[in-house]
Amino acid sequence: MSAFLEALLRHGHGRARVALDDVWRAFVEADPVSAASTDKRALLRKALGALVDTGVVQLPSTARRWDRSAEPPLPLWVQHVREATPRVAQPDTAWAPELEFARSVTNPKQLASLARVQAWLARGGRERPLVPARERALDIFGHEKAIDGMARSALFDPGRLTYTLLRCFPVSPPMVHRAEPQAPPVALIVENHHTYHSFVRWNERAKRYRAVAYGSGKAAVHGIGAFAQDLHALGVTTVEYFGDLDRAGIQILRAVAEAAAECGSPPIHPAASWYELLVERRAMVVPLRDDTVEEPLSSDLVTWFTDSLSAAGRETVVELLEAGLRLPQELVGWECLAGLALEGR
Repeated sequence: MSAFLEALLRHGHGRARVALDDVWRAFVEADPVSAASTDKRALLRKALGALVDTGVVQLPSTARRWDRSAEPPLPLWVQHVREATPRVAQPDTAWAPELEFARSVTNPKQLASLARVQAWLARGGRERPLVPARERALDIFGHEKAIDGMARSALFDPGRLTYTLLRCFPVSPPMVHRAEPQAPPVALIVENHHTYHSFVRWNERAKRYRAVAYGSGKAAVHGIGAFAQDLHALGVTTVEYFGDLDRAGIQILRAVAEAAAECGSPPIHPAASWYELLVERRAMVVPLRDDTVEEPLSSDLVTWFTDSLSAAGRETVVELLEAGLRLPQELVGWECLAGLALEGR
């Protein structure tokens, strides 16, 4: 039985149909290096194709049951069509005390990774200084992204591997920003880099924000940890976020806000005034279809996002989302921002 199929069976929790989120978890567990690759979607699709070829799983036959948010498309679920043969028990190994849990691990790739950790501990790993995770991953596994994948797998479950055991720590990518020390203690994160350029240019004159940062879409979720240190150094007490008004944009905003709460960043909220202005300017473009929408946003997420908007703005946002339309934040660009001073806004 392949390590991937074994992981799928485990993450299916006894169900024949395994949802895409659990398929990803199984892939990370079975092949953390491939799961950390920039080509991970293509590698997952290839791995699923191999299981289909051997006749042990089936994929959806209708197009609407596939995630087409990026290439290649991935199935929203995987269906088992026959049970796998039970694994033969692994022979006993004299594991280091920190790795005693390895006796319950049956995945061969995970066991190989743990053997590398064991060898590293034997050559003095416990006494090594704390370093960034990718430096330690290269040291132990010969691949700088190996720990990235492991940290999302069962190997990092409670009582198993930890960053401390591996003498390393995760590092958030830096978030590019421009500071205006004389402005109020509020920062703004902008999703897209063209709009970021215009807001930096405008804020040099308006001095509305103590810092304007470039979130770079989903990268902001990982970058907020490093940015939090800069925010505290600048004396920022609250952060606004402004991105595209669509399903993905709202989900990113919520994820960034949750990540901020976990890392001790000042709280992050929707930039209500900019979203209101974005809605006002919707008549300037032909409505754009949000092609990534297959399922509606949860009512809880919509409520969380629209709570800070006016009643009219809230109603319009809900209508747009329900119609599957999107408003790119570039509608609030330099010409719009430059005109705000003339309007006294």
